Order: sequence, then C-alpha cells, then structure tokens
Amino acid sequence: LPEDVVFAAREAWQDGDGQLALSYLYRGAITWLVHRVDLPIAEGDTEGDCLRHVRGMEDQLLSAYFSDLTDSWVGMAYGKQKPDNLEMERLCERWPFAKPGRSGP
Repeated sequence: LPEDVVFAAREAWQDGDGQLALSYLYRGAITWLVHRVDLPIAEGDTEGDCLRHVRGMEDQLLSAYFSDLTDSWVGMAYGKQKPDNLEMERLCERWPFAKPGRSGP
C-alpha cells in the first residue's frame, strides 16, 4: 500500500483507474483495522465477513464509512459499477483512519 492511501486513491481515480482507487481505500481500511485495532479479519474472509467484524466494533463512524466503502468496492470489483465522482470524493473526504486520535495504515 502507498503511504498516503487517500492521495494514491485520488491519483488512480483521476488517471481513470477506479478499481485501483477503491482497492487502495478498501485495502487501506482492512490494513488499519487489522494492525491498529486488532480486528480479527482472516485472509479468507469475504467482504461481508469483514463488514460484520467492523459492525461488531460498535463504532458508528467506522461502521458507516466501511459499509459505504464496501458497497462501492463490491459494486466495482464484481459488478463493474463504477461509483460517480461525488461518491468517490466522499469516500476520500470521509476517510476515518488517519484522523486525530487514529493512526493511518
């Protein structure tokens, strides 16, 4: 993963690579959750499994963000449904993993 996940996601998005952009955000989120809060996500867990783990944390900010991110990631990765520019910008702007009190991935 790049050091600045959001910056890299925005660059990939601007370069027309939506799948890479969402991949950075999704993998960055998973990395942060596993390494910073020890969320028990296994390598074989599906996106749904990961979302259930995050919801189990009872952190509404993370749960809401990760749910939106998962929806966009699944739509792009499996359905080839690229989110619009506004949704991608919202995902980048709302990135909760490097806010004060939280360390980045």
